[in-house]
Amino acid sequence: MSGPVCRADPMLDHAVPSLDLVLDADRLGRWLESRGEVLVDRPYLRYKPGTSCVAALRLRSGRAFLYGVSEPARPKLDKLVTLAPPGSIRAVDPRLRVMLATIAADRDLPALRDLPQAIARMGLNRSDDEPGPGHSEPTVLVHKPQRRLVGLLCASPDADPERWGNIVLRAYRRGQSDRAAERHRAAGRIDGVRTARILATSSRDALLALEHLPGHTLDALLAAGGAGPQVLRATGRALAQVHAGPVDRPVDRGPDATTGTRTTVSAAARETAALVGQLCPALAGRLAVVLAELTATAPVRNEPVLCHGDFSADQVVVDDHGRPALIDWDRARVGDPATDLAGLRAAGLGLDQLADVLEGYDRLRPVPRHLDWHVAEAQLMRVADPFRAGTPAWRDRVEANIDAVEAAISRLGRGR
Repeated sequence: MSGPVCRADPMLDHAVPSLDLVLDADRLGRWLESRGEVLVDRPYLRYKPGTSCVAALRLRSGRAFLYGVSEPARPKLDKLVTLAPPGSIRAVDPRLRVMLATIAADRDLPALRDLPQAIARMGLNRSDDEPGPGHSEPTVLVHKPQRRLVGLLCASPDADPERWGNIVLRAYRRGQSDRAAERHRAAGRIDGVRTARILATSSRDALLALEHLPGHTLDALLAAGGAGPQVLRATGRALAQVHAGPVDRPVDRGPDATTGTRTTVSAAARETAALVGQLCPALAGRLAVVLAELTATAPVRNEPVLCHGDFSADQVVVDDHGRPALIDWDRARVGDPATDLAGLRAAGLGLDQLADVLEGYDRLRPVPRHLDWHVAEAQLMRVADPFRAGTPAWRDRVEANIDAVEAAISRLGRGR
């Protein structure tokens, strides 16, 4: 990197003034304090240039989100404020066209309007012979406003452990929970792969309840130095078992599910490049070259298989016996198996660790061809992650990510 070139205008997007607010932690903290709230962190941001931005917040008072819009979209913001449940709107700033609200105001996720009631409708807090509550209040683990929520329903300390266990809740947009349930059921039918059972579903509330698998995620174990080669090889074997299964399962066929045709750069990678080009126009030229080189070097697709679709180390739960389970099947599809392994590497798995995963994988089926190309594409899809996560100095991190993609493409050109 020759020098910092991703430098923003004093306002990143004049049409969406709230974007600068959510990107500046100090300014956001002061804005929240003036409204009686204390910021803990801002783990997620989604931005549509010229239209809107939405940010998930953790406040001292609980989970919340900010939603800011352009002037043409102000009526949508006004409607959200008007229809929100009583007490869920914490602040509205007409000048910035932004609202602060609790998760109950997230109308795109119907279960959140009254999550305890949605849980009760699923029958999770009672049984025929034990009418009292079997679980405590749900804990939010992940909230991506207007997209999904993952929560944990813990068994009450006085509940019968034989009858009540911890439950993972997954809340979706209207109409999406049934497809998600189909994907999780398909995963549950894979021979030899541990997955979470579906305990209950609600189409009305777009809510799934799955068993909670005890253990630690692979990324947490790796960070703590607690995941050795055996665990990584077992993870590779588990993924190979997924890929070895039949493809006639009730999951979507992705755009890479056609055998023998040339791979194309995914829409997600192109959208990420376009977003970074909007945020940092000085980088747009480099990204155009990256897209052109990926297109020029695109390989022939591998034989399509059932894929996890969003595979990374945080989607693997390892129990106390070192046995991995694969979770979060929302994006399962039929497609190129190289994309799963590439996602694992692009999400931060080291080369030596990936080698152990591939060794375990290769014991059941050959490692997919053209893995290096798919890794480069997966890295491009993650170029904007520092921006989305609100990482300090996110501009420099975005540039560093582009450097890494360019280096990966360079290695392709040398035939490595």
